[in-house]
Amino acid sequence: MHKLVFLALLSIHWGCAQNVKTKNSMEITKDNYVEEMMNRIPKMDKHTAYYLRLRQHNCIYEILVNDYLVEKNYGMGKLASGIMINKAILKSGTQTLTYRMYPLGDLLGGEKPIDMLLDNSSMSIKLIRVEDMKTYDMSKEEVLLEHRSATKDGKFVGAGLPYYEFTYEFEAKVPYENEGWSQGIRLDTLGDDLMERYVKKWYEDYKDVLKKQNLNKQLNYSFEEELRNAITEYKTKQDLVDLLDEYIRDNNLRDKNFEPTPKSHQMILSLYHVQT
Repeated sequence: MHKLVFLALLSIHWGCAQNVKTKNSMEITKDNYVEEMMNRIPKMDKHTAYYLRLRQHNCIYEILVNDYLVEKNYGMGKLASGIMINKAILKSGTQTLTYRMYPLGDLLGGEKPIDMLLDNSSMSIKLIRVEDMKTYDMSKEEVLLEHRSATKDGKFVGAGLPYYEFTYEFEAKVPYENEGWSQGIRLDTLGDDLMERYVKKWYEDYKDVLKKQNLNKQLNYSFEEELRNAITEYKTKQDLVDLLDEYIRDNNLRDKNFEPTPKSHQMILSLYHVQT
C-alpha cells in the first residue's frame, strides 16, 4: 500500500540522491505526477533484485533491512513466496538484516497466552539475489546466505525470553544510489517532549490533508518516498499510472475514520510496528 508510513518519522530528510530534485522542484500535481516521476528515474542496464524467503516456527516476527521494516507477521500464516527488499537497500555495499522474534500470545487459543519464546521457536531466512529482473529465471537465482536462529543443547537460545533479536550483515550490489534516510536523525534521540511535538504535528498535518481530500498536497507529501520505491523496484510507467489511480481512489473515499492522535511518545513509537 502506498500510504505514508510512520517509519518516515524517524528521518527528517526523506529524499533520493540520484536524479532527484529535493529542493526548489516544481509542485507535484496529479497532472504531472507520472511525468515527473519518470523524469527522475535513472536509466539502468540491469534490474538486480534481492529477496528473502522466510519460515518461522512458534513465534511471530518482524524483519528489518538497514533498520527499515520490510516484513512483519503477527499471525500463524507462513509466506508462500519471497519478498523483494530493494526498497530498503539505498546503495551498493554492506547491508544489515535484523529479525525480531516475539511469543505467540493468544494465537493458539489456550487458557493462558504464551508470553515467552519456546524451546522450539525458530526463524529461518534465505537471502536470494536475482541478477536481472528483465531476464528473470528462477533456476538462476543465487542463494547468498541461509540463516537459522541459533540453538544450544537442542533448544532455541532465546527460549524463555519475551523478545529476541539478531542482526547480521550481507553485501549487495545494485544499479542505483538513493540518499533516503541515510542523512536523517533519529527523533528518539531528541528527548521525549521534542519528539512528541514533532511527530504530533506531522500526524495532524497529514491527517488534515486527508480530511480535506487535498490530493495534490498528499502527492507532494509522499513523492520522494514513492520515487525511491520506483527506482529500487524498477517500476514502469504503467506501474506509476496505476499508483496514481490508487491515490485518486483513496482520496475520493468519503466518511473516512481517523485514529486519534497518539498521546505519548511510546504510542507514537508503537505506530512503527503497525505501518502499511
